[in-house]
Amino acid sequence: MQDKIAVDGEELRQLIESGAQILVCGGRSMANSVMLAIDEIIAPLATDVIALKAQGRYREDVY
Repeated sequence: MQDKIAVDGEELRQLIESGAQILVCGGRSMANSVMLAIDEIIAPLATDVIALKAQGRYREDVY
């Protein structure tokens, strides 16, 4: 999944900049990899996943 995120990084960055919310569902290992990939993609926006979580824009349903 994180490979697909990297491929679509520019589009994802634009969506997040426009106020998009992210929901990650699945295994903990996958969720950690996704979080790292998204952090890298949104770094140019001067934000990170922790900030998105605080805003209620990044949620996880992981096991």
